[in-house]
Amino acid sequence: MTALDSTVHVQDHAVAYVAGTQIFNIGDDDFIEMAPIPLTDLAACADGRFLPPGGQWADAHRKLREHGSLIVTGERGTGRRTAALRLLSRVGESGSIYELTPQWKRPRIQVLQPLAKPGAGYLLDMSDPTDKPAPVDFGKRLMDWASQNGICLVVIAADDTGARRWAGSAGSAEVRLLSPNARDLAAQELRAAGIWDLGILGDEALT
Repeated sequence: MTALDSTVHVQDHAVAYVAGTQIFNIGDDDFIEMAPIPLTDLAACADGRFLPPGGQWADAHRKLREHGSLIVTGERGTGRRTAALRLLSRVGESGSIYELTPQWKRPRIQVLQPLAKPGAGYLLDMSDPTDKPAPVDFGKRLMDWASQNGICLVVIAADDTGARRWAGSAGSAEVRLLSPNARDLAAQELRAAGIWDLGILGDEALT
């Protein structure tokens, strides 16, 4: 493959590498990308920058330590990914955190099988809709897979793809999150950008 090639073709069971991303092809057009989380993404999770979301956040850290995996449900745009990274960055043993982005017709554990590195943290994004729904016990299957492989797993799933249908099988390892306070979040991001005059946030038009 030359430096100008932008397409990688894999068939059957194969692994391809594109920059820092590994692509695991499982056949049947199912594959999953695994990439290390960029440091810039973790910056939003740091103390002094991270704002706790609403919903069931108070118990999320304890539940992740207790179960070793967690399923986070909620609406898109509510900060589920940032919250998941915050959890993983505080609980993971090795400090290595990877993001898993699947392309599958129907969620199945077999697609995840080649990935596990014991002690690492994984963020599995199941926010995109699939041709066929996940099995109703897929939440439990994910927890079992994480436990058997000695990894720390946080799954984010979206309400509009029917996540509550299967996430409940994880029992108390499911948490539902809501957005953090919008005004506080705006203030935090402005400060991070070096803007300290926040008078505009008091404008009634932003209520």
